[in-house]
Amino acid sequence: MLFDVCERELRVMEDALVKINAHFNAPLDRVTPALAVIRKSLDFLRGHLVEHPLASVEEQVLYAKVLLPKFYAWYIYHQEWYAIWSAVPVAVPKKVRAFWLDELRVVNRFPSRYALQHAYYRLSDTSLDELLFVPGVAEPGNRLVPEIPEFDAMFPTPCSYLFAKFRAFGLLSASMMEAMAGTPPMVHAPASSRKRTREMRWTGDAINLVELGFGIYDTKQLNEGNASLAEIFEWMEEVLHVRIGRPARRFEELEGRKKISPTDFLDRMRHGINLRIDKKNTYDPEAEEAKRRRKEKRAQLAAKIKKARGGDDGKLSTDN
Repeated sequence: MLFDVCERELRVMEDALVKINAHFNAPLDRVTPALAVIRKSLDFLRGHLVEHPLASVEEQVLYAKVLLPKFYAWYIYHQEWYAIWSAVPVAVPKKVRAFWLDELRVVNRFPSRYALQHAYYRLSDTSLDELLFVPGVAEPGNRLVPEIPEFDAMFPTPCSYLFAKFRAFGLLSASMMEAMAGTPPMVHAPASSRKRTREMRWTGDAINLVELGFGIYDTKQLNEGNASLAEIFEWMEEVLHVRIGRPARRFEELEGRKKISPTDFLDRMRHGINLRIDKKNTYDPEAEEAKRRRKEKRAQLAAKIKKARGGDDGKLSTDN
């Protein structure tokens, strides 16, 4: 029951965040409405726990390790994203890119401060769940329990908050890499100089993104191979404005395919690219002849212009 209730509320919250992203073009304009939406969902969780206290150790671990961090990660993400954009310098693109690279290093370096806990998070380990996520179990001074100065009181244990921060910084890293893919984002640049692109939405079948997500994960394409499946799915959902679902459940759909290949979409992509290459490399006599004629016409036109200007000296001819 707890899982279903939280997942429904999470979908409501994330749908609202997608709408906010679509409505506000400037990142600095999104933070206030986004945080308001997230706070509303966090208040919902608090109220639900008051009415339905966690009844077992399993529920306590599920809530502290998985459910609450999913919500609060977005809260941390939007605060940090706002802080980064607010600090973008008014400078030439080269210096702005240096700023973004420095910020990316800071974000990617954060997990190393809690290497043991981050390894536990990344590997989805469960052997220490009760120690790390059930309040009162760990003895004071236990090295496995991190000391976090900004530890939020709504979290049952410090490690629960830390898992939310790991998730948030994974989202931040993905957003920063996406932002840096082209011209360095300059929040203070004149409006006329900012690159405006149409919002992109995934309109194909979500199961196709499942294939892409597992392909990206298995070939270690993001964050030096350290991005988890959950982070990759969440990144695709946020960027492409689509609901994909839980990786494990969607993978079962791929495994269960009988009439088509489990990698049908990737197979079609490979086939399409090969066709494009074959088409480009195929010798077409008519196309080659047309290309030759166009080249000759350009050469003749260039010769006429050169003659009209009197040769290479760039002066107009005085001959009648």
